[in-house]
Amino acid sequence: MNTSTRIAAATLTLLGILATTTPAQAGSLRHIDEQATRLERQATNLYRFLDARDGHGIAVRRLSRRARNIARKANHIHEMILDSHNRSHRSLMRHIRHDTEELDRLLHEAEAVLAEMHRDVPIRHVRRSPRVDVNIGHGWQLQFGGRGVQINQGRRRHVDHGRRNMLRRVESMLVAMQRSLHHLQDDLRS
Repeated sequence: MNTSTRIAAATLTLLGILATTTPAQAGSLRHIDEQATRLERQATNLYRFLDARDGHGIAVRRLSRRARNIARKANHIHEMILDSHNRSHRSLMRHIRHDTEELDRLLHEAEAVLAEMHRDVPIRHVRRSPRVDVNIGHGWQLQFGGRGVQINQGRRRHVDHGRRNMLRRVESMLVAMQRSLHHLQDDLRS
């Protein structure tokens, strides 16, 4: 083999390697970007949902703050991938892995706040004085005991259904965010 044949063979080999690795890396980055964008969108939906329910207290604001931080970090990953032509693939992936670890920590903190919120929801208030309730139909009750005889229209159980429904919705949103994050982490491992 002469020199020009060797150069041509080496060039073809190099082009073959580049042709096979660049689209795979680009595809991988594109998929990571899709997952980061999905996670950002889910976190944004969560904090907007929570901000609309501001009257629920400090824990809701803490959870909203965590969701905002998750959205910011996921957006940061998206922005890094868009500007990836300025960095080496290895340093970019290292930075993304570090950011996904941070996302994982923030998501676990959000889950801890949600668990705290679940503990704070009253299930039932029990009155100490002996009382007898008689349902007389259409939601009306006669109550004997405590303060004499009362006629009330209301529930016997005092459950904050609005808060419980909100917590269920937040929990389902966090589960979806967790799925997106785990998918992102799986993409980084491969």
